[in-house]
Amino acid sequence: MAHAGVAGNEEAVIAASYLAPTQLRIAEVISRPPDEWENRETSMEFAFLRDGKMQIDKITNMLRVRPDLNVFKGV
Repeated sequence: MAHAGVAGNEEAVIAASYLAPTQLRIAEVISRPPDEWENRETSMEFAFLRDGKMQIDKITNMLRVRPDLNVFKGV
C-alpha cells in the first residue's frame, strides 16, 4: 500500500521504480490496481490525481504533469 497527500493534498504523487501496490491512496482517493497490472511491462511510474481520478503514467512524464515539482525547495 502507498499513501500520499496528507491533509487532502491532491497535488501529491506516488513514484516507484516498480509500481505494483495492492492499494494507492492520494488525499481521499483510493484505487486498487486492475488485474492486468500483473502482465504489464515494468517501468518507472508514478500515480497522480487528475480531475479527482487516479492516473498512472511513466515517470518521464512527471514534470509535464506536475511542473511545480521541478522547483528546488532546499533547506
